[in-house]
Parts: sequence; C-alpha cells; structure tokens
Amino acid sequence: AYGLENGQRPLSTVEAMVDKYLQPIRDRLPEGPLVLAGWSFGGSVAYEAAARLMAEGREVAGVVLIDSVGKPHLAKGIDYEDEAAFIAMIFSEVMPLDARAMRGMERTGMLAFEDRLLSTLSGGERRRAQLAALLYQAPVVAMLDEPENDLDLRYQTRLLAELVGEFTSDGRAAIMVLHDVNLAVRLCSHLVLLDGKTAVAGTIDETATAERLSALYGCSVREVVDTGRRLFVTD
Repeated sequence: AYGLENGQRPLSTVEAMVDKYLQPIRDRLPEGPLVLAGWSFGGSVAYEAAARLMAEGREVAGVVLIDSVGKPHLAKGIDYEDEAAFIAMIFSEVMPLDARAMRGMERTGMLAFEDRLLSTLSGGERRRAQLAALLYQAPVVAMLDEPENDLDLRYQTRLLAELVGEFTSDGRAAIMVLHDVNLAVRLCSHLVLLDGKTAVAGTIDETATAERLSALYGCSVREVVDTGRRLFVTD
C-alpha cells in the first residue's frame, strides 16, 4: 500500500482487502504455488486470501505472518486469541512438515512436541524449536544471539556443538554472541572480545588468555586444564 489518493476511502474490512488484492494475484501469478505474507492485520487478509485461492484449486505453499494481530474471524469461523495457535494452524494446513523439518526436530529433541503450540512450550523447549528451524533453513551464515539461554547443560554442549560442527563442515559459518567464555572456547575457532569501548579479535589461542579475559571482565581470571580441556575460572 502506497497511501490513498484524494477522495479514496481506506479499506476497513478483511473482505474488502481480499476482494481488492485477489484479482491482481490471479492476473500476475496465474500459475505455480503461491506464498502469501501479511503484516499485522494483513495476516488475516493473507490467511483469507489463501483460503479462497485454495478453494479455487490454486496451490498455496505457505502463509507467512509477521507480528500478526488481526483475528481470522472469516476463516473456518474460528476466533483465535493466541497468535501462536493461529500460525500453527495455518502452517499445519498449508505446509505439512517435510522430512528435513522432521530431522531438525529429531536432532533438537523436539519430535515429541510436534503437535504443541509455541505458546505452551517452556523457554528451553522454545529455544530448541528455534534451533530446529535454523537447521531446516540451512543458511550460509547463521547469526545467533546467546543461543545457550534457557538450554539445559546437555543441550548447551551437545546440541550447540553439533550445530556449529554442521555449519563449519561445508564452508558455512556460525556467528554467536556468548557471555559464557568456556562455552565460547569450546565451540568457536575465533573470538571477538568486546567491552563497549574496544575490540580484540583473533583465534582462540590469541584471544582466550587469562590476561585478556581479566581485563575484559574486570576481575581476576585464571586458566585451568581438566582432562585436556581449557577452562577459565575467577579467583
């Protein structure tokens, strides 16, 4: 939408919006699967448009909702108050889980939660669901912000190590923001140490030293070695 011309009235109902957008979709994309996206109230518009197109026999490969707040009163007569339930219903109808998605859920221990809504999951379960989605997407560069948050120790070590190993085994990369220096040393090949004013970058051997970490954290840090693994502890 680019704004209203003089004398035009805004479209105020889902029905009016769908009526306006469906014909251009039919004209410009007469063949092939469709992916519809809607932001905010447009999520309801995208959902209703998908339902109508599917009723016409068109293939809808997916419906993407971005921060959707519109409630799909028109679709199946259901009024969802839970956005997660709305999204889960749409994707279960138009995008069944394929084999690659199932593998990602298996690797993250989420197969048993296949039919659960995101809103009903714990923090750690939701984090594993996000990592399963990342494995499915398989980007060239994965950027993770504190991926260890809410994860139990076994998932922090095993799951994140597997994920990093997969991304670095075929020329891809994983970039992570981490506060746990021992996890960073275990998972990463390079570090960038940031203290808000300066940055120190280099390999693990160059950056993960007691001297540098003491300066970074503003406290005495020393290195210990246990069964061949380097660990950093405070005095």
